[in-house]
Formats: sequence, structure tokens, C-alpha cells
Amino acid sequence: MVRPVALALSSSLLALLACTAAGCGDGSSVRFGSGALDVATASLPLGTRGQAYAQTLVARGGRPPYSWRLVAGALPAGLTLDAATGAVTGVPLVAGDVGLFVVRVTDVDSFFAERALLVGVRKELAVTTASPLPGAQLGVPYTVTLAAAGGTLPYTWDVAGGTSLPPGFALNRLVGQLIGVPTARGTFTVTLVVTDTPNDAGQASDTKVFQLTVS
Repeated sequence: MVRPVALALSSSLLALLACTAAGCGDGSSVRFGSGALDVATASLPLGTRGQAYAQTLVARGGRPPYSWRLVAGALPAGLTLDAATGAVTGVPLVAGDVGLFVVRVTDVDSFFAERALLVGVRKELAVTTASPLPGAQLGVPYTVTLAAAGGTLPYTWDVAGGTSLPPGFALNRLVGQLIGVPTARGTFTVTLVVTDTPNDAGQASDTKVFQLTVS
């Protein structure tokens, strides 16, 4: 039997482009030679930087044993595909990394099927502004801009649930500015959370408790 190699390569690239445009994880497997063989895995969970990752791709139909390989794209840094078992394993190296790829499974009769998939590595996000915040004075306009690192811009800032800002203060959610004219003296606890923009590596957030003194 002559396998349609040129068609397979073309279809792999088309599948990768379709995956990029529409999002992977819910498309149909592309089959060649035998309608009975299929890549059953439709999506892969996120990994975490520095933590072991292990997920096994599943095929159905055809005649085992199967063999697996990537025909387009790449896995995130630190992950590999086992040709004999279809296991995607390793330790992700880069937070926020996203691997977009086309995998091919081939059965013992040389029939094969392909599917475009992606696997993301969770993003990391951290508030970098130190606590306590710069002191404020009663009745004097106050502004401090908060900072964060990691994740995907733009960020959104919020007051953590169940907490509130000191009297006279407001939070600009889009730029992370704490502004206002203090109306009460004292040392206040301010709990803020920053959230980044979601993508295929998920959505990240970080919460930090600040102290703010109004004199």
C-alpha cells in the first residue's frame, strides 16, 4: 500500500492552521486510509512549570500496536511524546508556554489519523509592590500605582472579596492606581487582587495584603 505522504503533510499544516484560528480541543481527527482509526483525545489539561506532567494520548479503531509522532508544531519546552505509548510527559520549563501541534497515530497496517491539539503551561503572576504602602495624610490627595509581573497584559485590579478600601479611597481597576483624599486617620489593611488576560495557558491572579497608614 502506498501512503499519501504529500496529502498527509498538507493536511497536517492545514489542521495546525485551523487549530490556531478556531482553538484546539474540539475538532475532528483527520483520517487517512481507514475510517476506523481515530485520535480520540480531544484536549489536554494545563501543566505547571516545574511540576511533572503526564498525559497519554488515546487512539481508537485500526489494529494495535499504534505508533505516535508529531508532524507539525511543537510541545512546550520540557515535554516529549513517547512514540510507542502516546504519553506526553516531562517537566514544563516555561510558565505561560503554549505548545500547538499536530499528532499522528499509525496502526500496524500503516493506516494513520491526525489531530491538532494544544497543551499550555499555567501562567504565573505576582504583585511586586511592597507593603506597607507609602503613608498618606488626612485631607491630602493621595495616589500610588501598583505593579505586577508575569502573566499576560493587560491586568485588572480589584479589592478582594469581603474587604474594603479606607475611607476616601478608590481603586482604578484598569491601571492599578489607589487614589483618593483620606477622610479618616489610622492604619488600614487593604487586600487587592490582580488578574491577567486569559489565553490558552489559562488565567492567572495574585492577591496581596497591604498596610496603609493615614496620619
